[in-house]
Amino acid sequence: MSLGAIIAVAVAGLVGSVLVSVRIDVAKQRRKVARARAHLASAKIRRRASDVPVTLAFQSGGGLARVARIATCVLGDDGFYCMSNDGAWGAPDIIVPSTGAADNNFFPAWSPDSKWLVYVNAAAKSKDAVSATLRLISVTDRQPIVLKRLNERVSNSDGNLLLGNSMPTWAPSTKPGTFWLAFSSLRPYASLRPLDSKEDQIWIAAVDPSLADPSYAAFWAPFQSLEAGNHRAFWTHTGEDQQCSCVERCGDGLDNDCNGTADEASCVTCLDHEICGDGIDNNCDCVVDNCPSEEICDDGIDNDNDGFTDGDDPACFVIIR
Repeated sequence: MSLGAIIAVAVAGLVGSVLVSVRIDVAKQRRKVARARAHLASAKIRRRASDVPVTLAFQSGGGLARVARIATCVLGDDGFYCMSNDGAWGAPDIIVPSTGAADNNFFPAWSPDSKWLVYVNAAAKSKDAVSATLRLISVTDRQPIVLKRLNERVSNSDGNLLLGNSMPTWAPSTKPGTFWLAFSSLRPYASLRPLDSKEDQIWIAAVDPSLADPSYAAFWAPFQSLEAGNHRAFWTHTGEDQQCSCVERCGDGLDNDCNGTADEASCVTCLDHEICGDGIDNNCDCVVDNCPSEEICDDGIDNDNDGFTDGDDPACFVIIR
């Protein structure tokens, strides 16, 4: 791995697709490790996971590579941290080779389902590269896909080049189908903002990996000042879109428990209700026997676990005097 490489860290097992950029500085690495160990020992930890499989995608020369390692990861009050169990990086695996000086690949980012890597390709260095375009690659077949609509469609016009599309970040999601991708671009915004050779802004596009061109036309992210330059978007997620579940659900094609594998052998079939008293989390809400104490008389469920449902339950009898 080249020194000074920018590394995108995709962690499976604690959060869905947490992406962190770090810069390797060998001269300071030992001091950083010592500080990290001291912090992990003293921080207020909300959640800790051991033996977490971590995959790092990073720039190697002009191409992209990845390495795998096992780490301990914690979620503390002041952030999210991972540390390799053995301190080793592992052997790099080149997934996007560079064909020469005019083929530079950088800023890799893992998709929420950990199956795809989006990255930037340019015929120049990453800084102010107007030739930059976004590409998508599957980690299995490793065939780069140019996101043509995302890269070249501006308003109702196709084939626009030299727009400086760069710095992609995925929206966190645990839902199948279409993902969302934010990126920076120099492109014009209708008649309100002309193409700018220096000041980029944030754009957002949908991505459906099942399509020949997985990308859709991008739209300008609202709440930006037309005069300002903005790049490197960061997403958050709503409470309804929980990143990681305590169990893996069978058959939905998603890595629900965020351990790096979708629909693994230990996956479970979730019911739409909890069966009370069986010691199993039937509805996969991460709480065993999470049942109401009283019968609900019109939901088709034996809520109080007395063997009777709705109108058959004595609690639902209507006594007419």
